[in-house]
Amino acid sequence: WHAFPGHPPADHHALFDYIFLLDSLNFSFWPEDDHRPWTVDGSTGYRGFVAAIARIAGTGFAIWDPKVYKNCTVEDLRDYL
Repeated sequence: WHAFPGHPPADHHALFDYIFLLDSLNFSFWPEDDHRPWTVDGSTGYRGFVAAIARIAGTGFAIWDPKVYKNCTVEDLRDYL
């Protein structure tokens, strides 16, 4: 799991929160009939989602922190991801 590109290392200080966020939102990558899957840095689906989280983390914004995402709207998540 830790060798997957974009996943944090095993000693990441917020690993549990990171996994919780990924597992909570991972269901959303099955495209609907009239939608194409979105792409992040050339990756789609789960890989694209992990790439989006890694991109956000690179800015110093801890999207996986429950204190951050508990107040996020759908529009906020669209902007972040």
